[in-house]
Amino acid sequence: MWRLIDADALTGKCHQICEVEWNKRASPNSWTDAYESFIEDIEEAPTVDAVPVVHGRWIKDGDYVVCSECGEEHAWDEYRATYCEDCGAKMDGGLDDGNL
Repeated sequence: MWRLIDADALTGKCHQICEVEWNKRASPNSWTDAYESFIEDIEEAPTVDAVPVVHGRWIKDGDYVVCSECGEEHAWDEYRATYCEDCGAKMDGGLDDGNL
């Protein structure tokens, strides 16, 4: 299972460690201590909710276009979206960058 973390929060914590805990003058007792501290911060880092991006392309089928990911049909004259409103696929895939 993936754990996506907030990189800004983690780097902020690292800066805090450098400035406050180690006061930029004193170094940790050893590199092992530094890495253990960093690992603890990663394990405690806040996570973010994210959905993987699905990339697709429109496939021309007569007067319609079909989403390459879910197969949903749309009338091309009326529909020129950069994503599929049915499955959310981002239409930037394929050799032609998602265009017909």
